[in-house]
Amino acid sequence: MNWKPNRWLAVLATLFFWPMGMLYLGRWWLPVAYFLAFLLSGIVEFRADTSMYSPFLIMLAAPVHAFWLAKSASPIQRPWFSRWYGIVAVTLAVFAFIGIVRATLIEPFRLPSSAMEPTLPQRSFVLVSKVGYGNIGTYGITLSRSAPKNPPARGTIVVFDYPLDPSKHFIKRVLGIPGDVITSKNKIITVNGMPLTHSSGSDVVVEALDSSTYETLLNPDKPAEDFEVTVPVGHYFLVGDNRDGSEDSRRFGAVPAELLVGEVIYVLARKRA
Repeated sequence: MNWKPNRWLAVLATLFFWPMGMLYLGRWWLPVAYFLAFLLSGIVEFRADTSMYSPFLIMLAAPVHAFWLAKSASPIQRPWFSRWYGIVAVTLAVFAFIGIVRATLIEPFRLPSSAMEPTLPQRSFVLVSKVGYGNIGTYGITLSRSAPKNPPARGTIVVFDYPLDPSKHFIKRVLGIPGDVITSKNKIITVNGMPLTHSSGSDVVVEALDSSTYETLLNPDKPAEDFEVTVPVGHYFLVGDNRDGSEDSRRFGAVPAELLVGEVIYVLARKRA
């Protein structure tokens, strides 16, 4: 028996959750197309630091498109995924897939502060690889925590659960691994006796740590806080690149390995003025 979609039901389903409306219309490829258009337009406008109108317009266009498709549709043999049980099954499968990927493989995070500037500007989005790390969970739910099978190297930027409140996530650079001796004198940091400073300006310092070279920020108006620490076994010493504007291991101590979530593999930052 041939079937023709109801245009108002298509609009309501799209307004509720636009992939559901497109599935109801029997066009499984449209949710993919809309998602890619939404994602790409959001990335472009975010990088350009504009008002993010394009993603909003795409969301508004979806119910209008659904109405037009339903109105002009010819009767067809109704596919299984356009029926209520198919829509529910596909939607649940997609959410389950996203949850598994975020919990175990790759998860996006946003930087709320300037603690990692100039390397990671405030409000940047980062993709974090969780492969090889034992911190399994997403959306604020942690299923398990264990030390990473592939420990991060010095210089790696990692996301970790804040030791004083594990429900919060911090992003810092690994300055010391278990057994390292880290000292700071007059804002010059040494790791196992090797100074990190490569070149220095008034407020920007270039540091070299193993195979990593990066810039750090210093505030000349802030006094130096000298220290010496030996990183305990099973812990990591994590510090922000904005040295005088970061809450890190210099305040709350070395971070247990099981609190490490993953390492940053991609940065999406707004265009700098």
